[in-house]
Amino acid sequence: MNPTFVKNLKILRERYPDMAKRLAGAGSGAYHLISPKGSGPPNLAWSTPEKNVMFYDDSMDPLLHVKEVFKGASLERAPFVVLFGVGLGYQLLFLDQLMKDSDRLKRVLVVEKDMECLKLAMEVTDLSGPFSNPNIRILCESPEDDLFTQVKAAMDNLCYRYFKALRWVPWPASLEIDPDYYDAARTAIADMGDLWISLRGNEPYDTLASYENFFRNLDLYDKSPNLRCVENVFEKRPAIIVATGPSLKKNVHQLKLINNKAVIISVDASLKILQDQGIYPHFATTIERTPGINKFFVGLNNMEKTIHLVPSFAHPSSVHAHKGPKLFMTRRYKFFLDLGMEKDVIDMGLSTAIAGFELARLMGCDPIILIGNDLAQAPGGLTHAAGNAFGAKQSTFNVNTFTVPGNLGEDVVTCEIWYKCMKDYETRFATYDGTVVNATEGGARIVGTKIMPFSQAIESYCTEEFAPREKALSIVSQAKGSNPAKDNIHVLKDWKQNSEEAIAQCKKGIEIVNPLLRRLEALDDDMDFILRSGVRHAMESVDSIISQLTMSPFIFSLQELFHTEIVPLVMEWEVAEDRFDDEDWGNAYRLKLAEFFMGAFGQLCLSLNEALDMGVEALTEAN
Repeated sequence: MNPTFVKNLKILRERYPDMAKRLAGAGSGAYHLISPKGSGPPNLAWSTPEKNVMFYDDSMDPLLHVKEVFKGASLERAPFVVLFGVGLGYQLLFLDQLMKDSDRLKRVLVVEKDMECLKLAMEVTDLSGPFSNPNIRILCESPEDDLFTQVKAAMDNLCYRYFKALRWVPWPASLEIDPDYYDAARTAIADMGDLWISLRGNEPYDTLASYENFFRNLDLYDKSPNLRCVENVFEKRPAIIVATGPSLKKNVHQLKLINNKAVIISVDASLKILQDQGIYPHFATTIERTPGINKFFVGLNNMEKTIHLVPSFAHPSSVHAHKGPKLFMTRRYKFFLDLGMEKDVIDMGLSTAIAGFELARLMGCDPIILIGNDLAQAPGGLTHAAGNAFGAKQSTFNVNTFTVPGNLGEDVVTCEIWYKCMKDYETRFATYDGTVVNATEGGARIVGTKIMPFSQAIESYCTEEFAPREKALSIVSQAKGSNPAKDNIHVLKDWKQNSEEAIAQCKKGIEIVNPLLRRLEALDDDMDFILRSGVRHAMESVDSIISQLTMSPFIFSLQELFHTEIVPLVMEWEVAEDRFDDEDWGNAYRLKLAEFFMGAFGQLCLSLNEALDMGVEALTEAN
């Protein structure tokens, strides 16, 4: 066997075992090696009966062609590169060497559509360097539907930090071979960036409200069992997640048939709709921390039949509105983890239905069946099921609309909010070992699900009675609660001290940049020598302050609060050099970014101090 291929395959098996298995069955397909004239490197050709022969790189000098394409891509300042197309691997060698020569390039993501292409590259090029480089990640022959979840697995937080400075390098020949595939790959990467930001919140004062709500809910939290009391209690039992999409009325009545044959988990917005049908779910989920959710519980009866899964940081009016038994949960915020509350942590996601899915996963349910999970408008512009407390046509979901493939075949109209929920679902389904059935009678197609009518799902999976309500209520009524946060008051006091220190740093930084920026803003011409020296001197101090503010353990503990200030700063910080040909003006721009950031950051810390004082008082009283 070819020694170059053997060497490459050994490393591929270690780094990408699944890819190595799929490689074994790959032929050459439409790809052909073109032997060099003389001592030059081989080239790659591609052809089909319908298309003429196309050389992957310049037929006269493939290596020179690779250098010229990358030169045109202006990678000198790029911290993150996405390459579409492997060719014979010369591109990988170039990027691997660039990463060794430059401190700037931190991450490379490579997407190749055809395994045949990668196999030929491994036969002629020693790819041991890029294959073993942990900062180069390769996706090969990923089905289009799986691109999003595989991109998620390949990217880390550093990729997202440099996302705004990302350089796309679509190889011309690859785009010619299959432009639609690489367009789908680009969309998947962009969508993953959007979802990453969405999952980290969008309003710092909303996060502060969640901290304060938690402290206000302490009394009831102390009396309620921990979420983990229901872990794996319904192993291998079916669960139904009932959302409030416009299609819900088409099959909601069938829930009566399986009251004892499946765990029924409803979103809070569907409770009234279900009760009107005489249906009482076993669990109901809430995720919002804002007031107004109590409206979903108005007029409900027999609440003692339904266990309410509610965030520990929900608005007190939401917590008290449901009169039945409660299980508290919390997001995977470092704030709560540092207070010792990991037993109540659940990755609840972007929607109440997704939280229901995660509850079903926690309880060991399999399969998990979705109904009313439309994430799309119905004909006539309906956004929700009739009977929703906020109406069946909600304007929020009529903004920035577009079409996506439908669950039943035809395209449907969705919006940015719903689209992010689809993608959030897809990442979760990819890590779930069981079966997810989408029995929604309409709506958008969610990758990773089996599609079938609800009646068929019932016949296939909901066949045995196991008294889910009685079992769940018995477990929750007997479980005892605990509040480890009461033993960690010192954590809040430490954060308060760290916050005061951060405020002092912000004041120091603003005092440095403010007079300099006012002089720069008054300029009619270029900077003189004195101003340039001032910018360089200020940058040394400010860069140190920004690093301390963004990288300290204190910030890591409260990352969900500061995320919306830090992420935009670091992403724009990385592209500042690209916005100006003059390095000093680029740094002046960074000083302006720093001024805005330190002002907002300092104000957040002042507000945080008030919340921490409330927390110390509440936890002291609880003891």
